Amino acid sequence: METLALDGTSLKCSDLIKVYKDCDGKVKVVVQDSAKEKIHRAREGVEEKIKSGETVYGTNTDVSALKSAPPPGSGAQAAGYAGRWGKYVEHYDKQVCRAAWVILLNGFARGSTVVTWSLVKQIIRWVNMAWNKKNKIHDLVPNIEKGASVGFGDVIAPTVLHVETLAKYQIVSEDKAVKREYEFASGEVLALLSNNCFTLAEAVVTVSNIIETMEIIEVATALDIEAEEANTFIISKEAEEVAQWETKKKVIERLRKLLRGSQLFHKAPSSIHPYVSLRASTDILGTAWEALENTKQVLEDLINSHQGNPVVVGPWNSDVSETKIGPVAQFDTTRLFWSLSSLQQAMGCLVVSLGQRTLYRINTDGFNIPQFLTRRMLIFQEASLRDCMVSSQVLSPAFCRMNGFQDYDWAAPSAQACSSLAKLGEDLKRVVGVNLVVACAVVDHKLGAEAGAAIGEGCRDVFGKVQEASFHKLSDTEHFSFNKLFENIGL
Repeated sequence: METLALDGTSLKCSDLIKVYKDCDGKVKVVVQDSAKEKIHRAREGVEEKIKSGETVYGTNTDVSALKSAPPPGSGAQAAGYAGRWGKYVEHYDKQVCRAAWVILLNGFARGSTVVTWSLVKQIIRWVNMAWNKKNKIHDLVPNIEKGASVGFGDVIAPTVLHVETLAKYQIVSEDKAVKREYEFASGEVLALLSNNCFTLAEAVVTVSNIIETMEIIEVATALDIEAEEANTFIISKEAEEVAQWETKKKVIERLRKLLRGSQLFHKAPSSIHPYVSLRASTDILGTAWEALENTKQVLEDLINSHQGNPVVVGPWNSDVSETKIGPVAQFDTTRLFWSLSSLQQAMGCLVVSLGQRTLYRINTDGFNIPQFLTRRMLIFQEASLRDCMVSSQVLSPAFCRMNGFQDYDWAAPSAQACSSLAKLGEDLKRVVGVNLVVACAVVDHKLGAEAGAAIGEGCRDVFGKVQEASFHKLSDTEHFSFNKLFENIGL
C-alpha cells in the first residue's frame, strides 16, 4: 500500500492521478502531524473569536446577500442553500470526486479554514474506504451532477457529496457505515461547499489524459513523416539548434529518436518542402507541451492553496502574531480560467493540424488504397475539421454564467473552461486515432511487408498495434472499432 501524506503545500498532480486511478484501496491518504496541529490551532482561534462575541464571516453568519442570516449548520440546510440537483444526466466520474476531496483535505491541512480535526478525520475515512470497490461502503458514494453550480465556487457538487455522505452516514469500522448525521461545528458546512475542488480535480485528470494522448501524437507525427517520405531536415540536429525555445528543441530531439533507424535517412525525400502542417508540427507540438507544463504548474499552485471563505490566518501558518479571520475571493478561478483557456488554444491548434494532416494524406494517397475507397465517408467524418474547430473555440468570460444573486459569477468561467477542455481532449484522441490509421495504412502500402522493419525504431510498436486494429486489414463487411484501437495503443 502507498501512503499519501498531506501537508497543504506539496501535493503534486501525479499524486492526485494515483488517487484517481486507485479503485482497490492501494493508496491511503493521511494528514501529517504538523498539519493536524495547524488545523487544531486554527479552530481554537475561531472558537475564541466566537466566544468573545465577534462576528465571524461564514461561521456565525451566512455569506454574500445572506450575511445577516445564520450560517447553514447541517446537511439539510446546506441542501436548501445550494438548491436542487439531479435535473441533468451528465455526472462526474466518481473517481474525480475522490480526488476533489483530497484537494479539499490538502487545503484544510494548511490550517487556514474553520474546520475541526473531527471533520477532517471523518473525511479521511470516506476517502480511504468509500472509493475502494471491494468495500461495501463504496455503494454509498453518490452520483454527482456536472455543470449545476449556481456560483461561488463549485458549490453544488461538493454540497451533494457531503449531504449524501457525511450528512447521512458515519463510518464506524473498516467496512461499515451507520445512518447518523455528522454534527457539524459552526462554519464547517460552508467550508465544505465554498471551494473549487471539483473543477481542480477534473482539470488535473483532463491534463493527465491529454499528456497521455500527446505522447501518442508524437509517434503519430513520426509516422506521418514516414508516410510523407518527408525531408528529415525538419527533425535534424540542425533544426534543433535553430529552434526558438527549449520545449520545441526537445520535441525535435524526441522525433529524431523515434525515427532512428528509419529508411528515410538513406533515400531522397518525396519533396524538398514537406506539407506545411507537417513541417510546422514541431512548432505546434512544442507550443502544446509548453501550455501543458504551464497549466500543470498553475494547478499545482492552486491545489496547494487555501480556498473558500472565510480564511483563518495566525502565527501557525504565517508571520502575523495574532489570529485574523475574514472574507476573501479565494476560489483561484481567474488564474485557472486563464491557464485552461490558453491550453485549449494550444491544443486547438494541434487538433486542427492533425485533422489537416489526415485529410491531406487521404487526398494524396487514399485512391491507391482500396479499403479507403469503401470507407471514405467514415474516414472523412471522423477526421472532420468542423468538429475540431468547434471544440477548439475558447470560451469568452463575457458569456459565462451569472450567479444566484444576479451578479457576474467569477467562479463559473474556470468550471466551464474545464468542461470545454475535456471535450477537446476527447476530440483530440479521436482525431489522432484516425491519423494513426491513415498514416499506418499509407506506410504499409508504400513499404509493404518490410514496413515494420523499415520505419523508425520508436514507431514500430505503435505501428504494429495500429495494424492489428486497423480497418485497412478488414474485409468490407467487418466493422472497425476505435475502442479496440485505443485499447491497443494504451489510450
